[in-house]
Amino acid sequence: MFGYDKMKKMKIKKADLIIFICALAVFGLLWLFSSLFLKKGDTVIVTVNGEQTGSYPLNEDRTVNIKGYDGGENTLLISGGHADIIHADCPGEDCVYQKAVSADGETIVCLPHRVVIRISSGEENSIDAVAR
Repeated sequence: MFGYDKMKKMKIKKADLIIFICALAVFGLLWLFSSLFLKKGDTVIVTVNGEQTGSYPLNEDRTVNIKGYDGGENTLLISGGHADIIHADCPGEDCVYQKAVSADGETIVCLPHRVVIRISSGEENSIDAVAR
């Protein structure tokens, strides 16, 4: 296969370095663009099994217990302008490990409990609007 001796002889070439620097620049610009132009949300919308069960202002700190589908329970923490699921009694607790959300359109989803936490700015997003 590809032996260790061959790997020792491989060196970083000038073209590899240029590609690496270009990729870093592209990712840096994408990060800068997303952080500068994402609209801050102002409302946390909670839906369970497709039905809205709550709406909370993002600028007021609070803890909300959410009764999910089929008896499941999630705990939503709204603090410092961010919304985060801090506890869930579902297997795996994948929603707990998702990052806190604060920008318009960001979501946290708990599939076993059919809970969706969505951030809204109250304004219609022109990118998602239907063109006529």
